[in-house]
Amino acid sequence: MIWIHVLLLLASAALACAPMIVAKKPDARQLLDKLVPFQAIIGVVLVAVSAIVLIQLGIPALKLLSLFPVTALSILGGCIAGILLGLVFGMPMISKATGKNGDEVVARLAPYQMLLGIVCGATGTLMLLDLLGLTRFI
Repeated sequence: MIWIHVLLLLASAALACAPMIVAKKPDARQLLDKLVPFQAIIGVVLVAVSAIVLIQLGIPALKLLSLFPVTALSILGGCIAGILLGLVFGMPMISKATGKNGDEVVARLAPYQMLLGIVCGATGTLMLLDLLGLTRFI
């Protein structure tokens, strides 16, 4: 489950930071345009997976905060940022499925989309390095 979470964090970070990425590397537009049709699906799955990982790993990570602060904060930050960014991306699909309008939530979170994307990218990268054993955080 953690691998799926890391991949979703990195994909959502690329979507959220697409304008910044394209400004620095215009060739990336084609690759990012391939992800845009799946933005709502990525958002819904990211909310669900982030919530599961928060329950499975995030709560125990609080106990390890003093021993492994970078790992614990990357797990907690990735889960919280993943839930918030997933709501921004997946709210159209969630609204359609539940019949409730979530435009107010999206309107409040939309100004922070790029910041949430940066947090998702940073925490996803730290978690990936940790899973590959390239760091000594754990």
